[in-house]
Amino acid sequence: MTYKLTKNIWLSIGAISILTMVTPSFLLADWTINSDFSPAGVRPTLIVKDMVTFNDKVYIAGHDFSGRFRRTEGGYETGVIAKWNPQTRDWETIGTATFQNDHGKSFDASVEGLAVVNNPVTKVDELVVVGSFSHISFQEKNLPASYVARWDGTTWVQFETKELPYRFYDLNLIESFDGTFVVANRQQIFKWDWQNSSWEQFLYVNEDNGSILDLAVSKKDTGSDRLIVGGFFSHINKADVETEGVAYFENGTWHGVGDVSKDWRKRKNVYVYSVLGRKDEIYVGGLFNQMGGKDAKNIAHWDGNQWNAVGKGADNSVSNLTIVDGAPDRNSYLVVGSNFSNTPKGGLIQKSWLATWNLDKEEWEKFSPIIQGWKVKNSLDSLWPTEVNSILPYENGFLVGGKFTGFWEPGDNFNFTGSPNLIRFDYQ
Repeated sequence: MTYKLTKNIWLSIGAISILTMVTPSFLLADWTINSDFSPAGVRPTLIVKDMVTFNDKVYIAGHDFSGRFRRTEGGYETGVIAKWNPQTRDWETIGTATFQNDHGKSFDASVEGLAVVNNPVTKVDELVVVGSFSHISFQEKNLPASYVARWDGTTWVQFETKELPYRFYDLNLIESFDGTFVVANRQQIFKWDWQNSSWEQFLYVNEDNGSILDLAVSKKDTGSDRLIVGGFFSHINKADVETEGVAYFENGTWHGVGDVSKDWRKRKNVYVYSVLGRKDEIYVGGLFNQMGGKDAKNIAHWDGNQWNAVGKGADNSVSNLTIVDGAPDRNSYLVVGSNFSNTPKGGLIQKSWLATWNLDKEEWEKFSPIIQGWKVKNSLDSLWPTEVNSILPYENGFLVGGKFTGFWEPGDNFNFTGSPNLIRFDYQ
């Protein structure tokens, strides 16, 4: 249910009560906050790392950090996968992930990525998860799962293989691609071979301290898949492709994107944290001042032929990019997650983690909620850093998942609204 309130109200969701205060002056531009999808039904300490829609339901994954507050009791973080039940209007945990050594001792674990993959053997879509875990538990069953497992709709299934490739661990990225799927950690990408039940090394970073930081897949007009990789690297793979923090694989070949600086030291100054594909176009966000020799502050757009700035850019690093396509009666938007100090449009946002770029008008628009970080008592840190980890297009808007307590409206009163770690925005 969507609330547009003119007075204070206590909103009780699951096992947690949240004070919501919204006034008619709440500046959300074309967006309104929707009270659905509070993760409090799972637990308010669940940090959302990724989200996906599967079989018409929303699934979230992340890790529960409440165990960190029980260090004297041997507490540890556990990974969590949950789905939204529209009938009960609450979240259902469908699996918890742990990392257990050979002696049965548990350590911190997290579920970092989700993807919907079509199984060519069963011809059925399945949910595949990756993370830093060795086991997934569900309904009193504890399944061995080396950093990756799949959910067929009713139970968890292990990816059985004779042996794991070298440095196959702590997976944090996954994308459905070219009839199968790829997974990645900071250094390598691996591709699953359904026919031979084995992993193939698909890409590796050719340099010390290089990192793979994001993956995306776009469907081109020709029908082919394009796998886009962003990170901190100047060379990739056996082909020794020179690039500037972004590359793509298409029709059997790796490519750099546009011209790159001949000075490899300049390429070392490009950190691409987020990539997004749309047909022949590519959007990238991260920490950089130029892309392909063009001035572009932390966000850039490849139009298929050259790099372009996105307005005046972002004044801080960009962590997430998602496109919300417009219905016939509204525009399409690029939703940007970043620690903005000022809006790219110039002063509308004093401090925020979200902004919207109107793809039809090609301009930044007003989007003013401020994400408030966690303040936790009895922990080693008094303030947990704010995170925007995932932005998911959903129905008439989008969901934002991460680590935060809610949103604040800039202004005299700083009105609070929202729920811990996940919030929904609908187009008005």
